[in-house]
Amino acid sequence: MWLLVLAVLGMVACGDASQREQTSEPSLDLPVLLIGVDGLEWDVLLPLLHQGRLPALARLMKSGVYGRLETFSPTLSPVIWTSVATGKVPRKHGILHMITPSGPAGSLRLYDSRDRRTKALWNIFSDAGRTVHVIGWWLTFPTEKVRGSMVAQTNTELQVDTVAAARRALGVWKGGLVRGQAGQVHPSRLQHRVMEIVDEVVAELPRSQAEIFGEAPSPRSPLESELVENSLWALRADQIYFSVATKLLAPGDEFDLLMLYFGGTDVVSHRFWRYLHPEQFKHPPSAREIQEFSGVIPRYYERVDLFLGKLMAHLARDANVFVVSDHGMQATNRAQVFRPDLPAEAANSGGHDDPLPGVLIAAGKQLRRSSGELPRTASALPVLGNVLDLAPTILLLKGLPIGRDMDGRVLEEVLVDGFLEAHSPTYIDTHDTAAWRKARAIEPMQPDILTDRERALAQAADSWMALNNVAWTLATCPDASIRDGERAVVLAERASRIMQDGDSEFLDTLAAAYAEAGRFPEAVTTITQAAQIAADAGQREGIVRFEQRRELYQAGRPLRVAGSCPRRGLPAAAERERIEQLRALGYLD
Repeated sequence: MWLLVLAVLGMVACGDASQREQTSEPSLDLPVLLIGVDGLEWDVLLPLLHQGRLPALARLMKSGVYGRLETFSPTLSPVIWTSVATGKVPRKHGILHMITPSGPAGSLRLYDSRDRRTKALWNIFSDAGRTVHVIGWWLTFPTEKVRGSMVAQTNTELQVDTVAAARRALGVWKGGLVRGQAGQVHPSRLQHRVMEIVDEVVAELPRSQAEIFGEAPSPRSPLESELVENSLWALRADQIYFSVATKLLAPGDEFDLLMLYFGGTDVVSHRFWRYLHPEQFKHPPSAREIQEFSGVIPRYYERVDLFLGKLMAHLARDANVFVVSDHGMQATNRAQVFRPDLPAEAANSGGHDDPLPGVLIAAGKQLRRSSGELPRTASALPVLGNVLDLAPTILLLKGLPIGRDMDGRVLEEVLVDGFLEAHSPTYIDTHDTAAWRKARAIEPMQPDILTDRERALAQAADSWMALNNVAWTLATCPDASIRDGERAVVLAERASRIMQDGDSEFLDTLAAAYAEAGRFPEAVTTITQAAQIAADAGQREGIVRFEQRRELYQAGRPLRVAGSCPRRGLPAAAERERIEQLRALGYLD
């Protein structure tokens, strides 16, 4: 294997991409390492890089190119990571949320790998006779037959009460490995060894826990204990998948693509953001709490950096390496009082409700090198592309055809000069053959929709979330040619009925729909219910927002939200999705 010479540590560089010197024609033989790091945020990374605390990432950045990566809404892990793996928007790949209707209204189940309606990189590589290893990636359970190996991120009802979680809008935990569960490892002969690795990791978990969360210097409050406890599963999963990658694959093993996912950065950022940035909150933590927990997020970033360094030394010395996050992170619930007895699920202080740009760091012999000084803030970094662009770019780097039905593009700005001249992209209409579609064990389940127009939406979006999103647009868009209050009520009522126990955001949409339809008493009643749910969860920002809307509806005025309209021109991926949903309903014909 060739040695990827990494520059010595020092101040890393950034800015406008400049050309790496080449001594020969760019090759298509180099392996690709795609590392997904959930919720990685530049405004956390940059200070740590300046402090010299992330040496592996610093080496990659000094020898490669880096910047912001655009994403789309909803910023849900299975949705975006499936787009990364397919190069397609959710409407095409079929994964639109954590959960999906199954059977009668109110019956929900987790999406799994069988719901994906298009081939992922691992299918395309396997079909081409290339070796691919996929470890811990979202929605890989049950595993698929690949030319190489697949160790699933296993999401099953054994781990989480999916329906209850969905109705409380708490989401679904990232997966792990579950003893005794079939379909987690391909080829199956490796499952025994993988479970041995799980046991080894579990035995070391107390030490890893202390390294990240520290030894409690004083009795922790129920909330603090829950925040730590509710992060351990992510620490366990990341350590397992790292260990699987380094123990199942030996140095010198040849492969074309390795895909590996870490989720703990997202989890601890949700739980511990206010301790890292107390100045962003109306009611900051105490000095004791800040001292105890302000280092959790930085230490977890250091843990992932350690993983990356060992992976590159062990497996990928000559690889083209991509480190990618699906979105960034910011403060949430800024005005909330975080009481010591607050339920942990209501105590998140970090979030990504907005489609915050993620991270892209890429280094290798076929990739450019950035120049300039490392900035202090994320806003100073260039935008390099979109999460949809990874799959087409990786296919090009390995000389495989790009599907014309993919929504992403080749990231020309990260390639060395001369690469495209030496290796022009080739295209195929689609990788999704009729035989492959027919061979899928379970077809994606369609929700029970009310009318022909809603069936069109189901075919276009296949999600009750789409009903809610389109209803919001039809109710609140300032453009009168788009608004349709009565249709918004139909869609919003349907979406809200699925969430039988009540979800404040769905009720917010329903109230806006009632107001647009002139049904203001129902709008007031519905938004009052949303405010009560927010109050029960201690979500002060939600309470304030819903109270403001109640006053609006009591005055007989509908809600207008400028950002709810589909944009014209060349929309971002999220706007393209919304336009397609509206078109499916016949509103943009």
